[in-house]
Amino acid sequence: MIPIAYALTECQRTQNVGEIPCAIISSWSPGTCSDYSLTIYNSSGDVIQDLAWSDYTPVCNATFNITDIGSYHYNSTIEQGVITVEGDAKMITAMIILIPLIMALVLMIGSFALGEKHSVLSIFLFLGSLLMFFVSFHAGMLGVVKFMNYPELQEFIGSTTYWYAILFGGVMLYFIIYMFYTFIKSAAQAKQERIEF
Repeated sequence: MIPIAYALTECQRTQNVGEIPCAIISSWSPGTCSDYSLTIYNSSGDVIQDLAWSDYTPVCNATFNITDIGSYHYNSTIEQGVITVEGDAKMITAMIILIPLIMALVLMIGSFALGEKHSVLSIFLFLGSLLMFFVSFHAGMLGVVKFMNYPELQEFIGSTTYWYAILFGGVMLYFIIYMFYTFIKSAAQAKQERIEF
């Protein structure tokens, strides 16, 4: 049990699911730790687990192994406290970054799969896929700010997003001007055909 305890990280007051099991480490040792037990309660006060303290020189330890999200109180004659189990925020952030990328891929495949009859829709799908990349970049920036003290990466993502936004704005401007030009040209051609007839 002692080598396992040494391998576990110490339980914090707020614990991510991905960091469980963790070790509850007492602040002092009464001598023989195994003579004392530890009870874990959920937020309703129901007993979830009864554990025995183990020797972890010079203090005592117990393994916290509950992965259900919620708050848990632990109590014994030598130690008491609260551990709140949260979802793995880094994993959630990664999924938030990944979902727009998947959507962008779907929209891009759709834009190339459509025929010439749907050329306008194809262009809108392509532009929509570029927009999804911006959403992903923004989520990535928030993840870097939240979880990493890495200003160079933050600056790089910000600059890249900025230049991609300028490129996207240029493509959108071209598309709007082209659509306006096509509309004017079609109207002029229709008017010319009416005059000729």
